Amino acid sequence: MIKKTIHLIGAIAGAIVLLALVFTLNFRTMLNRMTSSSYAPDSIIASSTSKSGFVRGSMLIADEAASYELIEDPTAGPVGEGVEQKIIRNGSLEIIVESISSALTDIGAIAKRNGGFTQNSNAGERSDGTRYGSITVRVPFETYDAATADIKLTAIKVTSESSNAQDVTEQYTDLQAQLSVAHEEEQAYLRLLDRSGSVSDLLQVQRELSQVRTRIESLEGRIQYLDNQTSLATITVSLEEEASLNVPTKPFRPDTSITNALQSLVVIGQGVVTAAIWLVVLGIGIGIPVYAIYRIARAVYRKTKR
Repeated sequence: MIKKTIHLIGAIAGAIVLLALVFTLNFRTMLNRMTSSSYAPDSIIASSTSKSGFVRGSMLIADEAASYELIEDPTAGPVGEGVEQKIIRNGSLEIIVESISSALTDIGAIAKRNGGFTQNSNAGERSDGTRYGSITVRVPFETYDAATADIKLTAIKVTSESSNAQDVTEQYTDLQAQLSVAHEEEQAYLRLLDRSGSVSDLLQVQRELSQVRTRIESLEGRIQYLDNQTSLATITVSLEEEASLNVPTKPFRPDTSITNALQSLVVIGQGVVTAAIWLVVLGIGIGIPVYAIYRIARAVYRKTKR
């Protein structure tokens, strides 16, 4: 009995091993077929002229377009020699000047003399008569230091100064690499449009092409923005006029003051009378019903208590 059991177990184990070997061989064969079909030569797909040929070509181009982003572009790596640095430089000054209008004119002339321009400026006057203003100028990166020094010469006192620089070279290079890949995708979809195919296939390619072109416009806009920010530095200047004794320019008129005071008194009196009227009306409208309810409740309470 024991021997039969051992033979039976051995037969079962052998069958399991045989099935495992067969499954392994079939799985490898299927995997090889999938791999060979996934990496079919481009010529096989390109040479197909049947209705499914265009769809296969579309799928191939779409796969290629999607894989472009995975390809490492040699220009997208670390910044090395021969790559122009892209630096955004901004500065700000707070200064005290003798005359706001004269200082704004002088700073605008300084920007122009250094190859730049005035981006915006404004001036105003407070209630105490002191004047203030601000101006933002853009100058070439190379003349930033010279322009800043000239602006400081227009001030009686520099109360605050700050400057910062941001290196965006790597970001700029990466955007250029993405733009190059996007242009390659665009050309691939344009080639697909020249092939014959069904209307649905053409519409699909048109949609993909539209998305790629939208991405191209976005990348070009970001690159243009960085070009603008790095080619010209920005200097923002806040101006305060030097404090001085300000004599009132408006004549003093007692009669006007008396008239204004009387008008204010009349307005206050009207407000008091209006408030009294509201209190009387609301008192009658609310007080009488409340008092009646109180009397009724009191009478009921006394009757219940008895």
